[in-house]
Amino acid sequence: MAFREKTLWVSLLATIAIWGWYFAHFLDALHKGEATLAGSAFHLVGAVILLVIVQIAATVVLAIAAPRAAQSPADARERDFDRSASSVAYVVSSVLFVLLLLAAPLLAELGPKLLPGDPASAVALLFANAI
Repeated sequence: MAFREKTLWVSLLATIAIWGWYFAHFLDALHKGEATLAGSAFHLVGAVILLVIVQIAATVVLAIAAPRAAQSPADARERDFDRSASSVAYVVSSVLFVLLLLAAPLLAELGPKLLPGDPASAVALLFANAI
């Protein structure tokens, strides 16, 4: 497996694991009625920082393990892999954006029911996590 392909796999797995943890925690707090805007923001920032640290560390480890591969220019196979990954990411992002637009009225309706004590923050919290 090429160096760039390994870094893409690490990026994908780290993204799934870290954001999976974040959303599991968010849904659990929401279910318990303990979700707050400040708490969600704190965990969001923590997840972003952790993701950056994990990806930098993994890239450094992979580069140390195979320094020649890390410094070599991308070959045709790697460029094709990058192109197809970008195409898939574009389609997924586009579909998710449309789904978010369709879900917006539901989120606006659902927010105050989930956190009745602070309906405005509840709607903001749901929209921020949906984005």
